[in-house]
Amino acid sequence: MATRPFFISNSDETILVTKREVSFTWHPGFSVTQKQKSINSFHNEIRKIKVNNIFLNPLEVSTKSSSDFGKSLSAFNLKIFHSEYGFVYLESAYQSSKIFENGDNYNDILLKMPIDAKRDLRIKDSGNVIKFVFDGIIFPTTPVSLFYDWLYIRSLQFIDNIAEQIAIYNSFTDIEFNPIYSWNTQARSIALFRGFNYRNILEPWKLTFEQFSAIAFPILPTNLRLNI
Repeated sequence: MATRPFFISNSDETILVTKREVSFTWHPGFSVTQKQKSINSFHNEIRKIKVNNIFLNPLEVSTKSSSDFGKSLSAFNLKIFHSEYGFVYLESAYQSSKIFENGDNYNDILLKMPIDAKRDLRIKDSGNVIKFVFDGIIFPTTPVSLFYDWLYIRSLQFIDNIAEQIAIYNSFTDIEFNPIYSWNTQARSIALFRGFNYRNILEPWKLTFEQFSAIAFPILPTNLRLNI
């Protein structure tokens, strides 16, 4: 058995996304077939859950998804436009945007393949990230997933009819995401996009960063906490 988080897009709450967990049968192994068996088990448990009297309909968002649409939404496949280099992979853009406490920034990662960008040893050995810089613009490190979510959702503008395609789903998974080791996940980012859609914001990439932040991470009453 394994326990993993998944992300629900909220249609009628202040918080756009809720994180929940379920336990399911884990199929060990690194092959795509084994991963997809685990995803199926994961999704079977999620489909038993109702929110507002509606059963959840999950989408796996990763290169291991059995859905071509889910695969296309992986940060390893999405691309974002950079004014100097044109379209670059989202994962590479994110990793290359990190500015570390010792001042290091590895711009060459921007042009690497996503898997190489994520595994670059320099980003693991350079200490804490103190800010992000993408295309000459500085972004904060808090809330912790804000910059990743912003970058991810901006990349969605290049997918035709993305709002229509995502409309049949209300929850999202990423079988590779383990919150013990990471705080960013494409599953949460796409759930956030769906949350914007519920509020008739079909093109949230047109918002300013400040507008995006205010809606995605509202200032909540002290007795509430945003699930990230």
